[in-house]
Amino acid sequence: MLGNARHTADAIDPSALRQGRDDLRALGDIQSVHDESILARASIVKRKRDYFEDRVYNPLPHPKMEDLPVTVCVAVRSKGNAIFGASDRMLTSGDVEFEPDTAKIIPITASIVVMTAGDSAFQAEILRELYPIIEARIKIQPENWWLVRDVAYLYLHHRNEIKKKRAEEAFLVPLGLDQNSFIGRQKEMADVFVTQLTKELVNFEVPSVEAIFAGIDEQGAHIYTVENETVRCHDSVGFAAIGIGYWHSNSQLMLAGHHNESPLEDSLLLTYVAKRRAEVAPGVGEGTDMFTIGPKLGSYTPINSEVLTQLGNTYAEMSRKEKQSLDAGRKEIQQYVARLIQAGEAAAATQEQATTKIDGGEKAPDGSIVPDNIKKDGEKGIST
Repeated sequence: MLGNARHTADAIDPSALRQGRDDLRALGDIQSVHDESILARASIVKRKRDYFEDRVYNPLPHPKMEDLPVTVCVAVRSKGNAIFGASDRMLTSGDVEFEPDTAKIIPITASIVVMTAGDSAFQAEILRELYPIIEARIKIQPENWWLVRDVAYLYLHHRNEIKKKRAEEAFLVPLGLDQNSFIGRQKEMADVFVTQLTKELVNFEVPSVEAIFAGIDEQGAHIYTVENETVRCHDSVGFAAIGIGYWHSNSQLMLAGHHNESPLEDSLLLTYVAKRRAEVAPGVGEGTDMFTIGPKLGSYTPINSEVLTQLGNTYAEMSRKEKQSLDAGRKEIQQYVARLIQAGEAAAATQEQATTKIDGGEKAPDGSIVPDNIKKDGEKGIST
């Protein structure tokens, strides 16, 4: 379905590789060893270290990746060993964002789906590696159902392998190295070179990606998320969301008090509402696709347009009533605040009237009333 993987998305320009080798040769004064390998020639003598540090220790910065990809995807567990999910159709590729007329819900098996957020090209590269492995085991062992957890960790594994490959192409290939030769020949290199190059490989940045894996396996209904290098299980919470609209969706589900034993009809509606609430976030598309899985294995089912239309009508009516309630609440509070202001003004007027009734009082410099029985400065004593 997805075809064989090809690592071509970040292929390095041949001219860049040649320039990298030329830079290495330009260092000069490189120790020569019997096999004349690039690896051996990468031992830099001390008096050329300043030049080397300027070129290797201060490389051009990697492009910064977005922390929160546009889109929203949400998955919800329900009573009766069921899963509901929803997503928009917004895609990101580099600095381009668009919303095609295709769903982002991908059935990995008949019981497990993946919904993705982040760079779509990088996601496609990961899934091209993932799918053949899933498919091959199903063909060989059709009764051996994949665990949702195992699929999530397999996705993470291939994400990390692609990162490692790209880092190798960026930092090792220009030096005539690969991962194995770099590790195997480190004793022949300067310690400072090994340390810095290792940091560059470990900290190499790839596009930010997120994924939800949701489905049914022989252990029950499960929801896992993968966020870059982190896998999380959301079974105890009962829902998860990814993308820039994740907080809006999660807030709706928390506010509604959703839990693992919520009825099917409640879970269906809340899944739809959680997605629609997230549309206020920038970058979340208006298109909505949904699915359900469970309670049996192999029961993945896209939710059809008729159901989505009914959910849309119900949501519109809910929104209308919420607006009416909000307007009524505002009017009530406006009237309440007006009464408070009126009561405060009346109390102030009463206080002013009571103050001016002190017999024979005169106004002090600060405007307060001074009764006649209190002598002014210079007069003798205080009368009683």
